[in-house]
Formats: sequence, C-alpha cells, structure tokens
Amino acid sequence: NFASIFEMIRSSNYTPTMVLQGNKPVEYAFCELRHYGVDFEMRPYTSAGQMLDDFFHTRDRENHIRQRAADVLRILTNADARLRKKLELQRGELADCERGEEYKKYADLITGNLYMLSRGMSEATITDYSDYREDGTFGTCTVALNNRLSPSANAQVYYKKYNKSKTARVELSKQIEIGEAELRYIDTVFDALTHAETAADLTEIREELYRSGYASRMKNYALAKKMPTPTVAEFRTSGGYRVLCGKNNLQNEYITHKVASKNDFWFHAKNKAGSHVVMLCDGEEPSERDYTFAATVAASNSKAKGDLVAVDYTRVKHIKKPSGAKPGFVIYHTNWTAYVTPDEEKIKRMRNK
Repeated sequence: NFASIFEMIRSSNYTPTMVLQGNKPVEYAFCELRHYGVDFEMRPYTSAGQMLDDFFHTRDRENHIRQRAADVLRILTNADARLRKKLELQRGELADCERGEEYKKYADLITGNLYMLSRGMSEATITDYSDYREDGTFGTCTVALNNRLSPSANAQVYYKKYNKSKTARVELSKQIEIGEAELRYIDTVFDALTHAETAADLTEIREELYRSGYASRMKNYALAKKMPTPTVAEFRTSGGYRVLCGKNNLQNEYITHKVASKNDFWFHAKNKAGSHVVMLCDGEEPSERDYTFAATVAASNSKAKGDLVAVDYTRVKHIKKPSGAKPGFVIYHTNWTAYVTPDEEKIKRMRNK
C-alpha cells in the first residue's frame, strides 16, 4: 500500500529494478513492479545510477540496431511467419495420415464382403470381426462408398489412400523436422541481433544469412571476399583464465572451431538459443569458481530464463559440426551440466574493455 511504499522511500530501503521482456527494457522503478506477468523479468540493481545507465544505453542501442538492421529483421520475421504457417499445414496433413490404418480397415472389410455389395451403394454396414464384444457378438462398421464405382474399385481407392498415407507420413515427418530445425536457427539469429553492439556485428549477421541461403532476400548484398577477424566479448575469471563469448553464429564458430584448442572448455545454455562460450585453459583444470563464472556467462547470454539455468559444458574436442549444418550448429554427446543463476549486471562489470 501507499504507506509501505512511503516508508520504503523514507528509510532508503528500496531496490532499483528494471523490467525487461525478452532482454528488452520496458520500465524501471525504485522497487519491484508486481503487476507485470510471468513473461517479464524483474532485474534488481544495487545502484540506481547503474540501472538508469543500463536502461537508456540498452534502449538506445536497441533503437539504433533496429534502424540499422531493419532489412535483417524483415527477412527473419517473414521467414519465421512463413515457416510457422507451413509447419501448421504439414502437421495438419500428418494428422490426416493417422487415418491410414482406418483406410486399410475399410478396404479389408469391403474385400472380405464383396459378395454382399453391389455398384450403386453409397455406404455399407459390415460386420467387423476384429471388434469382439464381451457378450460374444461382433461390432459393425459403416463404410462410405462411391456409388459410381464397383465394390472392388472402392476397396482399391481405400488401399491407395492407405499406401499414400504411409509414404506421406514419412515425408511429412522429415519435412517437419527440417522446418523445426530452420525455426530454431532463425531463433539463434534473432538472439544474435539482441547482442549486436557494432556495425561489424551486423555485417557478420548479414554475412551469415547470405551463407545460409537468404541472399535472394538481401537486396544489393554481395558476399564479402574476406571478413575481418570477429571481435568477440572477452572476460577473465578469478583464476586468470580467458573466457570468450560469441555474439552471433559466425563468432560462435570462430571461437569454438578456430580459437579454442581441443582441451579447452565449451559452454552453452541447454536446449536454448544463446552464445557459445569457451574457457581457454590449455589443458589445465580450472577451479569450481572458474567453471561457475564461465557457465554464468553462457546463461546470461542466452534466451534461458529463471533463477537456475541448465548449462552444458564439455571439452572442445567433443564438439562437432555436422556436414552442411547451419552456422553455429554443433552436436556433442559427452558433457556435464551446471545450474547457475544468470547475472547480466555482474557479467557486464567483469567484461574486458
């Protein structure tokens, strides 16, 4: 109530808090604003000045990036909407394929009862010997028929539908898997835009999209003959180890496959779009505190939310990029998982300038 808020101000017992939605600043106040829903993050600060600096810096950067990246955002938004619509249709078709066994049943029933059917019938109610009842009787099944076809031709129609549904189920499942993978990829590029800080970062994202087959949608863009070395975010742990964090998929590939050695450690938020993070340790065994810090960098630079975020980590030698995979996509089968609390304020303070 008003009295408690007034007392909070009078006693200086308040916590500056920024409200974010998807890492975008929405509002700020001297205390937690509880009327926002679960889709919003309440980020507390120890300093009101730091909160205000972060709020306006992030907002201005978002506006600047949005203006400079309008073409990229348009491409991603259109591709996302197109894929979601296509997947919705494919999932509907796949659901129809589930009727395949029903079509086969109809065909079998017609074939087994040809003697009692004739051309001109629009439907037939047939004893279903697969439907045995507790009272010793069998159920019946009503089958729709095309009255212009003979009974045997009707059976063939149902058999064809059954065979078509089997083939379609396999192909649709494959296409849905491809579409879902493309959606996940687009999500990583959306995430990279939220981390873009410079014009060079945007150039790398455009280059990535060009390489990923979006060149036809990028007017007047030509593949760069030689890209400059990416400038990645860099930190240093309390134990003195360098920690590198990619801000987009090209940077992710650079630090994972070109900078890190096979015995360095690789971190990534589990099953979430986010940055690759590597801790360069030259085969040494870092302390638990170093591991926690590197995992926190990965959690804070991802779409993962919550007080405890799962972060997978493993030696770089276990990270593989499948042939033909999109930029930034890797697989691994040997790993550990850490649970850490994202702390963007701390991570920003510890970033090398």
